[in-house]
Amino acid sequence: MRVQKTPDGWLVVLERGEEVVSALTGFVKEQKLEGGQIRGIGGVADVVLGWYDLSAKVYRKRKFSGNYELVSLSGNIARVGKETFLHLHAAISGADLVLRGGHLFEARVAITGEFEVRPAPKVVRKHDAFTGLNLLAP
Repeated sequence: MRVQKTPDGWLVVLERGEEVVSALTGFVKEQKLEGGQIRGIGGVADVVLGWYDLSAKVYRKRKFSGNYELVSLSGNIARVGKETFLHLHAAISGADLVLRGGHLFEARVAITGEFEVRPAPKVVRKHDAFTGLNLLAP
């Protein structure tokens, strides 16, 4: 991981082999951020995306093996209790140039990962009985 401070936050560049979600979570924890936004692009592999099945109240996950363009990653930083929580969505595209997207559970950097992290005031998530999820509670 290489980091450069910017006027609005940080540019975080992940290196080949780094796992995106855990590396970004680690960075956010090191910076003691309790709110903010993340966006990024790059080249990734072994991506696990999911969508939330509301009727079953579970995430349905699918793994995409091989190399993909990380066309777009966007998300936010919040707190769930005392824990830092990153809510990330990603759009990926392979050799067929078909776009696939969903909640990002994991991805390994295959080429590069270029992410902008912007801090914001503290944001919390609280359990929502209807969905079974921890939703933003500004």
